[in-house]
Amino acid sequence: MRRLVSVLVAFAALSGAAFGCDGGKGDGALASFSGSECKKDGYEGLLMPLLTLPSSGGYDGLQCISWKRAADGTLEVDLVNFPGACGARYEGEAALENAHTLRLAALNPSCEIASCGSCIYDWSYEVEGVAADADLKLVMEENACPDGEEGARVDEATIPKARLSAGIMCRYVDSGVMEWVAGCGALHLPCGTGSGMCPEEPVPCQGDLVCNATGVGSDEVCMQPCSTSSQCPLPDVLTCDGEVCRLTETW
Repeated sequence: MRRLVSVLVAFAALSGAAFGCDGGKGDGALASFSGSECKKDGYEGLLMPLLTLPSSGGYDGLQCISWKRAADGTLEVDLVNFPGACGARYEGEAALENAHTLRLAALNPSCEIASCGSCIYDWSYEVEGVAADADLKLVMEENACPDGEEGARVDEATIPKARLSAGIMCRYVDSGVMEWVAGCGALHLPCGTGSGMCPEEPVPCQGDLVCNATGVGSDEVCMQPCSTSSQCPLPDVLTCDGEVCRLTETW
């Protein structure tokens, strides 16, 4: 069974390594799509800041949804560090399932993948005709082989009406996934016990980082110690809680 990774987007103009497409006009129409290459080898070097995200970096180990409504009403949605098959060439699709449910898909129509374990990707969508008069439900689908038997991986999240103009929310990437693509011991990367692919167990954290539970299963990751939220590296998504910088909200 192929391994999936549980996604900052490298835009085609920035990295020269993204795949993109443009769509048509109308409600839920995909105006444009771009996606990164498989983010595994040279992982840290591939983390380029999104236009809608702060440029301070540090999103390693975090799976984020960032969105912004443009002046013309187009909704820009960036999926950061999202799961995918290793070496796939994804194409984007978007459709409104109803007035307030938007489906965003990353599909690999060739079904060709590489035998290199797990991988993560960044995908960016610009969608027209999305209403702003109620909460918006996002249905995010990844399918490495639409004609295959394994089926799609589907995640869901809801953007509140009051925040539809712009925002970001994150959760921790599954620790087993990050061991495949980025190693262990750095900020928001696996630590502690149960990290089977890391060279040491228990896995220590680098520098003054401390190992803490994420609250998801038995996962533990390295977190930044703090006494106030101003010491947290990503103030848009992290807050000081229990003397470490934790995610303010998750999805």
